[in-house]
Amino acid sequence: MIEFFEIPLLEDLSAVEKFPDVADAVWYTPYIYTARDLGIVQGYYDGEFKPEQTVSRAEMLKIFIETSGITYTDVPSESSSFTDVVVTEDGPWYIQYANFAFIHGLVDRVPMLYPDSPMQRLDAIKLLYRAEEQFGETEGWRTAVSSESETELDASADADHSE
Repeated sequence: MIEFFEIPLLEDLSAVEKFPDVADAVWYTPYIYTARDLGIVQGYYDGEFKPEQTVSRAEMLKIFIETSGITYTDVPSESSSFTDVVVTEDGPWYIQYANFAFIHGLVDRVPMLYPDSPMQRLDAIKLLYRAEEQFGETEGWRTAVSSESETELDASADADHSE
């Protein structure tokens, strides 16, 4: 995503706090630390990044939305249009990303998100394609989402669960 959005890589990684499981001489190292520096990724609770681990669907939504610069904070976090995403007081951490993707048609509008399943390449390509269709070129993706998002989510949830 860093390359897709033409974000310049950090040039000097010597002062960056390192993940214990990210080697210095690997091709993806500057991408990881650039994404971390920009707040796109933080790593896991145990302090590792897990670069060999498959990216989940929820993680990819976060990475895409954070990298794109799209403002998603107006998206509600109290409900979900996906039957496999249960909203509690503590989360899930990805609820606003999932709701944003649903509202704007970035993922299939089906009852299940499968947030912990691996993101398939085809789904990542569809995500990028749908985002370009929805928001235009990457410059246009850096616009705020209006409060109509909440209304759209409520209407979609009502329509999806009325059967």
